[in-house]
Amino acid sequence: MVRSSGTGVRTSIDRCRLPDVVVFTQQQCQEIRGKSAVLTSAPLLVVEVVSSGEEQIDRDYRQKRAEYEALGISEYWIVKLFSESISIVKLVKGKYRETVFEKEDSIASQIFSQIDLTVRDIFNV
Repeated sequence: MVRSSGTGVRTSIDRCRLPDVVVFTQQQCQEIRGKSAVLTSAPLLVVEVVSSGEEQIDRDYRQKRAEYEALGISEYWIVKLFSESISIVKLVKGKYRETVFEKEDSIASQIFSQIDLTVRDIFNV
């Protein structure tokens, strides 16, 4: 299930994040149906779209990244409008590893292994 905004991800007892896009399982969809749309378990993927500005960059690159890593979200995409690039951060042995994709680079996702898109394809939509 894919949702753009409106679905929260609880990252700690007192914090909930609202990613721009959340991909979660059918079971998680059933768990939040008819309730507040806040996932309490790690979704499959979150996507954050970052515009320029020190505050946004700090929040998406440092704060959210640390929270998503601690929660165990296996893949986190950071879409950077200002540089037209996408960082895909994958959880490997409990730690995030980042790969930056630009222009004609083909996106490599462990969640969407069949995907055949370049960064340019995404930004040209």
